Amino acid sequence: MIDYDKILKELKSAGDTEYKKFNESLIPGEKGSFGVRVPYLRKMAQGIAKGDWQDFLKVATTDTYEERLLQGYVIGYAKCNLETRLSYLEDFVPKINSWAVCDGVCAGLKAVKKDLPRFLEFLQPYMKSIQEFELRFALVCLMDYYINDEYIDMTLEFMAGTDFDAYYVKMAAAWGLSVCFVKYREKTMNYFTEEKIADSWINNKAIQKIRESYRVSDADKKLLLDFKRPS
Repeated sequence: MIDYDKILKELKSAGDTEYKKFNESLIPGEKGSFGVRVPYLRKMAQGIAKGDWQDFLKVATTDTYEERLLQGYVIGYAKCNLETRLSYLEDFVPKINSWAVCDGVCAGLKAVKKDLPRFLEFLQPYMKSIQEFELRFALVCLMDYYINDEYIDMTLEFMAGTDFDAYYVKMAAAWGLSVCFVKYREKTMNYFTEEKIADSWINNKAIQKIRESYRVSDADKKLLLDFKRPS
């Protein structure tokens, strides 16, 4: 039986006031937090996942940033089959309320690599969502798990076709396109040269992020400037 009050006490004792201020400054709108660092949260989640993690997910609340992130990490670490994991993830995704929770949880879902076709099927509703963080969840998952030989064409097409007026969606698409460029330069370059990126802001932000990468040649960084669009 999970003692949730004990977990809250641990979160509170592990919090750092200065880190809380710093972290909240990076996450607009996030004011409910303890100031617990991510490595500590991951360690807590690993411990919970080794025990009665299902009971934990039944009683866990979303009052703070750490509680949301802890739930997402536990879903990623839990020893279970994919369908069980996806069931819990389906309940969790609507709780995502910031880029930090979204991206942290996506990165922790490495178990889905065992069946990428099934996970892609799971992502379909989120790829069509009109909710900012649901769509960002889909984009970040594509970036984390589907920039590979089998899925690069699908991933590029979806990211380049993203035309949704929400900042964290746009940023995710631009970020994803920059990763695509690093890993699949020729395929991604075609999207710039042929003007196949639907949103001009995403186009320009992707170019900016590519030019910031140390894995891109100076020649390509200069060339990409030719494909920036008027603001």
